[in-house]
Amino acid sequence: MEQTAGRPRFFVKVCMNLTNDRAAAHPETLGILECGPCEEEGMDIFIKYVLIPVVTGVVAVVIAFFVKDPVRRWLEKRRELGQHTRSRISVEIHQVFTRTPGSDYAGLITGQNSEQNLFSFAVPMWIVEPSSGDLRSFREADGKLGFMKAVAGLLTNAQKGGKYDVYAPLPGGRIDTPKQLVVTDIPIPGNYYAWNTPNRELLVISTASVEPFFGGVDQHSISDFVETMLVRMAVFSVVSQLDPSADHLDSSVGCLFDFTIELKRTQAVVSKPFICHDCQGRIASCCGVDFSLEVRKWVDSKRKNA
Repeated sequence: MEQTAGRPRFFVKVCMNLTNDRAAAHPETLGILECGPCEEEGMDIFIKYVLIPVVTGVVAVVIAFFVKDPVRRWLEKRRELGQHTRSRISVEIHQVFTRTPGSDYAGLITGQNSEQNLFSFAVPMWIVEPSSGDLRSFREADGKLGFMKAVAGLLTNAQKGGKYDVYAPLPGGRIDTPKQLVVTDIPIPGNYYAWNTPNRELLVISTASVEPFFGGVDQHSISDFVETMLVRMAVFSVVSQLDPSADHLDSSVGCLFDFTIELKRTQAVVSKPFICHDCQGRIASCCGVDFSLEVRKWVDSKRKNA
């Protein structure tokens, strides 16, 4: 940098600008101007307006380079979690029975609204009694896919007939079309006790195949079965990574999300439901850690003393 009287010209010019009212700012005075303290003022300006912005910019680039991915992943997880926690996921529960059940499950089901903050359950005031035509559709259904079509048709007919007055979901329930979950005593083809459509918008829990294992001496009630399966199917409806065909390891047999469990072992699952490590990880990966912890808390609340 060019020097003027032993001082950098840059600082001399700065001093000139700062002292115009004290000295005649003529070019010929640049070489003899006595700057004194003004040189410190010039240095302060250089630091403030040149050095600090440059250093700040470099630091920002370095930080962005090293932390952008963790920050991005954190934001994505919060966004995914927010989709589930900003409002409860609405689920309508329909009771479809060919004979009068031992109890009306409406109170048991809506009681779940106070035990967790993930779902909002609503139950129609009436238990649907299938017509002879509905029952014929079930008998003639071609496998589980045909069964689900028959269920959808029954609900459609009942709704068109004005048969459904639905309890209003809790505040915060989504206003879009809710998921539909049917509790019924109509058997599912293949002796299954739960099934769903591929998009998981319509789900069924059937008590037909498990009735021999519940309600007897030293057995849990069929209401306990419905309550526990409600938790399973509600969570399954939104966690796409839960695979019903996946095999569980020996150490995780009895997991609530083990869909391959034998009928005779449903008593053990209802008595001591838990979530295995793999399923817990799938729930967290799909919906966020906080969501998965809330599910675990809900499942743990269903563990019986007996």
